[in-house]
Amino acid sequence: MLQFPTRCQSDTTATSSRRIWLSRCGRFRVLHSRCLFGPRTGDDAIRDVFRAEVLDQFGWDVISRHRTHARAIKACRRFARRKMKADG
Repeated sequence: MLQFPTRCQSDTTATSSRRIWLSRCGRFRVLHSRCLFGPRTGDDAIRDVFRAEVLDQFGWDVISRHRTHARAIKACRRFARRKMKADG
């Protein structure tokens, strides 16, 4: 089973802030992206996004996008389990 740390790495630019949880094996990560401009509430709001990603030979590939941290971690674990079954 994949293990993720409770603390994250943070990165802030002029337009967005990111938090990254890297799995202990280094092959999976969950990235939380928040836009720092635009409306935060209402119909036109720019939503926060949690992305489940896997490292392949060309870089980070997005597995899925979620609204919560727990669902993104669950997607990484599900992907790893299916990959292990397929590899045999």
